[in-house]
Amino acid sequence: MRDPVLLQAVDVTCRYPGRAQGRPALDRLSLTLARGEWVAVAGPNGSGKSTLARVLAGLIPYQEGELWLNGQRLTPQAYDVRTRVGLVFQDPASQVVGATVEEDVAFGPENLGLPPSEIRRRVEEALALVGLAAMRHRPTRSLSGGQRQRLAMAGALAMEPDLLILDEPTAMLDPRGQEEVLAAVRRLNRRKKTAVLWITHRLEETLLAHRLLILQRGQVVAAGPPAPLLAGQQGPVESWGLRPPEVIRLAGALRRQGLPVPEEAATLQALTETVLQAWRAGGMGR
Repeated sequence: MRDPVLLQAVDVTCRYPGRAQGRPALDRLSLTLARGEWVAVAGPNGSGKSTLARVLAGLIPYQEGELWLNGQRLTPQAYDVRTRVGLVFQDPASQVVGATVEEDVAFGPENLGLPPSEIRRRVEEALALVGLAAMRHRPTRSLSGGQRQRLAMAGALAMEPDLLILDEPTAMLDPRGQEEVLAAVRRLNRRKKTAVLWITHRLEETLLAHRLLILQRGQVVAAGPPAPLLAGQQGPVESWGLRPPEVIRLAGALRRQGLPVPEEAATLQALTETVLQAWRAGGMGR
């Protein structure tokens, strides 16, 4: 049974001040996101990805269309989603406000005026979800990039949002930091069933999501399971100004060689297992 719809955007249009006559940043954009769903968003530069994140988080207004969250219509005039939508940006340093890890995560709940016992509960749960519980007393200035990004995630989670939006969260991280953040998102999505909107230009990251949306010129031009979509099921990925991940290109090459590579095989481990199975079955020359 499909989870109920959490977020729905219907023909949402957003224009920045001073650009009323030009192409809008979001042009009659429509999408849905279910509870507990992890949706990735990709597209070329200028496609509207970051604008989408800021509109959904209530940071900038939209001018046309409808936006619904949890069954409630959010209008540009009445749009307070600070405790319902969490937003994490790509620069972790710009999001840290506390002297210690624990203080930083507690900042948001404290500003809500919550009782100390509730603040402690939220901080402990958020730190556990992102794998920073053992660092709760550590100074924030001593954290690595990946740890700071996970700290930013914990701060957003402590507000207990219905939706967590991450806008290019691994763009400024080294490979280790990237994997730390991805592992944290996988953990919170599976354990907490938090809905995630993951915006990225690294298409290999989208393969972890349940669904992938491709944006172009402020519109959703393709949507579906990431691996088949990036394999060209709805048209050449290059036509959207993107380049398929290496693992998808390798899977395509193996299929052209006659190997029965399933569409959902989107990791090197899965492709290796497919090749080994074909070899054992005598489907490859020895």
